[in-house]
Amino acid sequence: MDVIETFVRRIEKTDDLEEIKMLRNLWSSKIATFPKELRIVEEVEGDALRLVVAKGAEAILIHKATNIYLYITDLTSVELETLRYITIRKKAKEADNEFVNLAYEYITLKNKAKIGILS
Repeated sequence: MDVIETFVRRIEKTDDLEEIKMLRNLWSSKIATFPKELRIVEEVEGDALRLVVAKGAEAILIHKATNIYLYITDLTSVELETLRYITIRKKAKEADNEFVNLAYEYITLKNKAKIGILS
């Protein structure tokens, strides 16, 4: 299972093949490999999510149950505080929903993120 299919089936919790096909087309250029040169300045651990903050207005939000991550760049201070809050406060299904919302927001709308899966 690739990162898009895992995202749809395990986080969005649907088996909609059309959704998988659509996201593969939309996000094909947004698949990331984990950055090797990351200067970590902070790590925030939540029940379902983990946030790794790096220098240069970058962060990686990891969905712990699936190891899928969003590599987000060009973060503002308000966006970073929002990610911290979501990481700490959201649990289980609520965290899944937030992760899905953040993926669509940062990948599709803001064009500030890529999606990947830790191996």
